[in-house]
Amino acid sequence: MVQARATQARSLRALARWSALATLAMLLAGLSFAEGALAQAFESRAPRAFLYDVNSRTVLYTQLADEAFEPASIAKTLTAAVVFEAISNGSVSLDTPLTISEDAWRRGGGPSGRAAMFAELGSDVAIADLLRGLTIISGNDAAIALSEGIAGSERAFAQRMTDLAMELGATNSRFSNATGQPERGMRTTVRDMVVVTTALIDAYPDLYAMFGEDQFSWNNITQRNRNPIYNQIEGADGLFAGYSDEALYGLVGSVERDGRRIVFALSGVDTPEGRVDEARRLVRYAYEDFRTVRVAEPGEPIAFARTYGGSFREVGLVAADNGALELLLPQEGVDRVRARVVYDSPIPTPIVEGQLLGRLLVERDGTIIQETPLVAASTVETGSMVQRARDGFLELVLGWIPPISFAGTF
Repeated sequence: MVQARATQARSLRALARWSALATLAMLLAGLSFAEGALAQAFESRAPRAFLYDVNSRTVLYTQLADEAFEPASIAKTLTAAVVFEAISNGSVSLDTPLTISEDAWRRGGGPSGRAAMFAELGSDVAIADLLRGLTIISGNDAAIALSEGIAGSERAFAQRMTDLAMELGATNSRFSNATGQPERGMRTTVRDMVVVTTALIDAYPDLYAMFGEDQFSWNNITQRNRNPIYNQIEGADGLFAGYSDEALYGLVGSVERDGRRIVFALSGVDTPEGRVDEARRLVRYAYEDFRTVRVAEPGEPIAFARTYGGSFREVGLVAADNGALELLLPQEGVDRVRARVVYDSPIPTPIVEGQLLGRLLVERDGTIIQETPLVAASTVETGSMVQRARDGFLELVLGWIPPISFAGTF
């Protein structure tokens, strides 16, 4: 078996046959908007930044995405994620009461002088209220109380945060507490924060909606949403901002406009005003400097993969949801974007319609910016003995031929 890019050589005659991906490359080649377009159309002023389009699963911008830094309060994204997971798996419910310990009150509540929901010492507070204290006003007392009530101790909860981050693919993050208070070894990256945030929004949209509530009242104290981009950037509905002496001002945020959602994280900005300004620039770039291009209609194969021992010699590859295949492409520098289909070839039969077979990879300057799962467009049954023998012979004769790529520059 060899890995194929676009369509693998199916026979000597197939070398002369253009695939659907070849047509795609030719079509998109005409979308180069200007000769000599800028290789980098946008440059963030934040030392570390990552911008992601959720709908198309496209990376829009990245700068020092894997450089570690102190997360400060944006670590609470993981705090919320662990609590959401505990609610989802039935370990707790929104109505479960948790007691405000002296540590939660003293280190995270009113006496701390930090962001707090001002829960009273020794009081029992429902998880729903603690979550609002966390998501709306970034309350440290809420974060500590949730961690103690769900995991038994804040340290054990922090380990859950790290474990969950790893499971989600945020492999460069380590957490020591639920609030983000700087501690030795506590680290994250802007890429990791976007990975976790995207998963959180995808998995728990109803619970995520708490982030977008305007205010929260507790203990006769009403506080407005503390997210600095809330009501400052159209469509902003989450998540957290943070500051530490080492990492300076950071933010993980999400914006939704007309059904299209983006998630971004930034770190290392000098001032709180600069943090909001840079968030605004990232959002403007996401919504104004990209266009959606349809490259395949619903059910239309983007490529054909060679089968082995099947009743048909090839099978079409379509988008996983059998919908239209669309790419989000930059207005400038589009000539530096390439696409290729990858799959293990030949694919053994039987093949079931909808079976995951490959991926469409879109790359810009050698970096993968979009990845779309591709599935079988139809069922291919195992062929006759003669057909299987034929494919075995062709594999012996042609198996050494390197993959042929029909991908081209857009």
